[in-house]
Amino acid sequence: MAMVGCAPHRDACELPAKPTYSCQPTRDVVAGCVGGPQWASGQADADKAFPVGCGVHVPECSDLAVGTARTFECTLGPDGKPDWYEPI
Repeated sequence: MAMVGCAPHRDACELPAKPTYSCQPTRDVVAGCVGGPQWASGQADADKAFPVGCGVHVPECSDLAVGTARTFECTLGPDGKPDWYEPI
């Protein structure tokens, strides 16, 4: 009797060609995240600022939500400063 197991495949993850934001960059660097999120493959858009609440899908598969691209959100951190966080 053969047993077949199903394991998540990272290659099943559909990735955007580049970071895809849910918002437009802003000029107000005080009230937002400066630069895109830093993830294992790099950081993008270092010359832009994004408002709190902005989300982004990056071209890398998520270890937390298998089969989907990694997602980050510009959120106020514990220190009250905006930064990119990966929701869990």
